[in-house]
Amino acid sequence: MGLIDASQRELLHTGYTSNRARQNVASFLAKHLRIDWRLGAEWYEMLLVDYDVSCNWANWQYVSGVGNDPRGEMRIFNPVKQAFDYDRDGIYVRSWVPEVRKLKKLECVFQACTASEQELKEAGLDGNIMVTDPVKRIKFSVESNPRLNMRRAFFRK
Repeated sequence: MGLIDASQRELLHTGYTSNRARQNVASFLAKHLRIDWRLGAEWYEMLLVDYDVSCNWANWQYVSGVGNDPRGEMRIFNPVKQAFDYDRDGIYVRSWVPEVRKLKKLECVFQACTASEQELKEAGLDGNIMVTDPVKRIKFSVESNPRLNMRRAFFRK
């Protein structure tokens, strides 16, 4: 997952990542992967150089839907859409995730598992388990509004 991987690599190497990236990671872990939000908050507490206890824990609660927010479970970030919105040319993701630099289509940079076998081969990613068997695939279409589809899929169990 391009934006999530890029943010985590930036955090690990520099001790920093943007607030937008932090929100996307929190949403991805808590909502898409259903990982306890407190594990993410502890991870950031350990690595952030600009760590603030109140901001960190409150933001993780807020995005995870357990804080003071009327939307609760409805606050779901689509990391592919967010990457299109905030990394329009894929510069950020390509900088931190060099494995996807050779992929031409942005949707493939932001979610490598969407690339064709030929594209993966040309990029040297064929057989890469992170691409062929990702932890999570996110539905996203440039042509439609993924927000409605995302919420419906999220609540379908």
